[in-house]
Amino acid sequence: MTVHPGPPISPTHRDVWLASRWRAFTHSAGVLWETPVEHERWPLRAARLDGLAESVTSAAGLPAPAEEPLVHFSDGVHQVRLGLSRPVRPQPRRQG
Repeated sequence: MTVHPGPPISPTHRDVWLASRWRAFTHSAGVLWETPVEHERWPLRAARLDGLAESVTSAAGLPAPAEEPLVHFSDGVHQVRLGLSRPVRPQPRRQG
C-alpha cells in the first residue's frame, strides 16, 4: 500500500469509530488473548491511496469493492493504556 498523507481533517463519527481500537488480540500458547485498550482520539489527516496490492478480499471469496476505498492517515497517539489480558472463551454454537 502506498499512501500520501494530506492536511488534518475534522473526523466524522464514522471516522472516529473506524480509527478507534478498543481491543487488542494476540495468539499465544494455543489460546486467543484479548486486551482492553484506551487511547486518546487519533489525529486524522486526509490521504491519497496511490497503490494497493491485496489478496484478502478474493481469498475470503468476496467480490472486489465497488467503490474507492476510504483512506485516512494518522501520525499516531501517545497516550495509550492497556488493561489486563484475558483468554477469549469460545461462544457456544447455536443449534438450529
